[in-house]
Amino acid sequence: MINFKVTKGFSMSNESMIDRWMKKLSSEDVARETHREEMLEKLQTLFTENLIVARRLEAEIKHLPYQQLREAALKIVEQKREESKKLEQMISSLGGSPNWSEVESVDVEPDGRFNQVLKLEGELAEKLIATVNLAEDYGYDEIMQELMKFRDAHHEQIDDLERVIMKINATL
Repeated sequence: MINFKVTKGFSMSNESMIDRWMKKLSSEDVARETHREEMLEKLQTLFTENLIVARRLEAEIKHLPYQQLREAALKIVEQKREESKKLEQMISSLGGSPNWSEVESVDVEPDGRFNQVLKLEGELAEKLIATVNLAEDYGYDEIMQELMKFRDAHHEQIDDLERVIMKINATL
């Protein structure tokens, strides 16, 4: 005869293991849904600020003295627009819609201050990293993977902007 000893904290219930897993998975779905709004907000911020940086840089291209510098800056603008299209898709996949009015309301008159564009790009990169971490924490793995690609591209874009600024300063 086998004797079973019941230990403290352990209880036998009529609930099957499958039922317990279903409860756990549904509670994770609820948690994910509660974080969806926060994720949408972060993606919307990235979308808006990414396009603002692109518009600012595009306006500043007019101040560049050489065609090769204009081409380098224009390449960054094109990359940022592609990123924004992907951010727009991410926002849509979560049931949101991008806020174009905020992007269009920003005045982007050229003033020849590329350092300001570089500063905005650096701030955007920090927000991007925070959003990557948030996507990972909340289980948005596909979004996280795409944002990690953006993060890597932002490092290259910052380097490219720095090179443009150095060349501008060298011509002065």
